[in-house]
Amino acid sequence: MLEGILTKAAEDALKGKDKAAAFLLNRKQQVESSEQPAAPQLDIDDRKVLDFYNAQLYEQFKKQGDSE
Repeated sequence: MLEGILTKAAEDALKGKDKAAAFLLNRKQQVESSEQPAAPQLDIDDRKVLDFYNAQLYEQFKKQGDSE
C-alpha cells in the first residue's frame, strides 16, 4: 500500500503537481532527519522505490531550472 501511495505521488510530481513533489520531498526529509521514524522502517524494496522516484524528481526539477 505504501508503495502505491508513493508511486501515485511520484507520478503526480513528475507531471508537475507541486503539492505531490512537496509531499515526497518533505517525507524524505522527515525520514532522514528523524531519530525515531514516524512510520515503520522501510524495507529494502520500498527504499529502492523511494530513491528511484527521488532521483527522477531531482532530475526533472534540475532540467526545469536549467530551462528557465
